[in-house]
Amino acid sequence: MKIDRMRVFMTRDKDRPRVIVALDTDDGLTGWGECYNHGPDKALPPLLDYLYEFLSGQDPTRVDYLVNLLIQQSRFPPGALGLAAISALDHCLWDLAAKAANVPVYKLLGGEVRDRIKVYAGVYTAPDAPAARDEFDRLKEGWGFTAFKLSPWRIDMHSIAGAMSSKPRRIISARCAKRSMTNMRSPSTPMRRFSSRSPQGNSAMPWRPTTLCFSRSRCVLKISRLGAI
Repeated sequence: MKIDRMRVFMTRDKDRPRVIVALDTDDGLTGWGECYNHGPDKALPPLLDYLYEFLSGQDPTRVDYLVNLLIQQSRFPPGALGLAAISALDHCLWDLAAKAANVPVYKLLGGEVRDRIKVYAGVYTAPDAPAARDEFDRLKEGWGFTAFKLSPWRIDMHSIAGAMSSKPRRIISARCAKRSMTNMRSPSTPMRRFSSRSPQGNSAMPWRPTTLCFSRSRCVLKISRLGAI
């Protein structure tokens, strides 16, 4: 059994792109996998095309060998996009190995640990609490869900951006503020005073943080001149 074809599908689930991968073998089996979605997702198909050259003609049951081979093609760690592509191919290889052995994948990974497992539903309406409550009720009544995964971020990022731009927030996260100020100050600079060159000359000018706001993945520290808010 040898790998002889790869197919890549770019699809979408609501507002999230999905990159689905299929590896086919010369004896008619197909293994399926999915790339983790974090963007830019359109970069994944050409990356998968590159990685496939190392899988073509290989025995898909040699999962660990092939995954290590893919990782070793990068001079440095492959990063988020590289690992997303490799993880999808890893899914495909395990799927093929299990189908070739005529057993579920979990049998190749040591067997089942539990007979039953509780699942949750993802509800991404925050911070709209009434909408979240209504969705909880609908999912519980229709599907029996009693556990839910939430996110503090709105799906419509423009709505939160508009709210933040209309009225600056002084402090959102004390931990984030402390981390940001610690990273900015030098060993010789007091915690509450920051120095920068003045645009009008070479004299040092004190600065201070006035506004903290969130992006999806980090805190952004906005600073203004001392006394000017």
